[in-house]
Amino acid sequence: MSSNSLCVGVVAPLTGRLAPLGSPLSYVLRRLAPLLAHIRNGGRRYDVTVAVRDSRSDPDAARQAVRDLAGADGANVVLTMAGTRVLPAVTDACEEAGVPCASTTFPWQAYVDTRGAGPGHRFRWTYHFAWGLDDIAAVFADLWERVDDTGAVGCLWNDDVQGRLLRHERYGFAPVTSPRGHTLVDLGAYREP
Repeated sequence: MSSNSLCVGVVAPLTGRLAPLGSPLSYVLRRLAPLLAHIRNGGRRYDVTVAVRDSRSDPDAARQAVRDLAGADGANVVLTMAGTRVLPAVTDACEEAGVPCASTTFPWQAYVDTRGAGPGHRFRWTYHFAWGLDDIAAVFADLWERVDDTGAVGCLWNDDVQGRLLRHERYGFAPVTSPRGHTLVDLGAYREP
């Protein structure tokens, strides 16, 4: 690519079990791409292309999508979202390729945990912004309190990373909901998919 052109790469679940999450992103990209065709920064004009690759809702396909974006498409930045296994695959592949990546729609604790890091860890090429499990737990507690001030709440969480983190004694639901008078009744992990 020339120095006057930029490529925004997007890895999205366009097919596979996560496709319903990729559908709204596809819509936004179709509407936004023409508006980004040319931008100015510091008095300089840039031609912008948006290259979208399908993660196929699969970590291996997501890693390949990053390699294709970084190689064939010459992406200057990669955007991605969602998927307990897919999002970490994209961000790890961006770290390996040295391509900046911004990700979202995945609780930050899960983002850090699935990448084998701890809170406060800084990655070199990847940046994530999203709510936390504590934020989600507070919203659920608010909903429960509109039905009943306190009480037992049945929880059905999967046997994967997501379920493990929702049960986590420090980051999960209990540290937020128990002080508010809710007793969580874990009905046992279910297998996915």
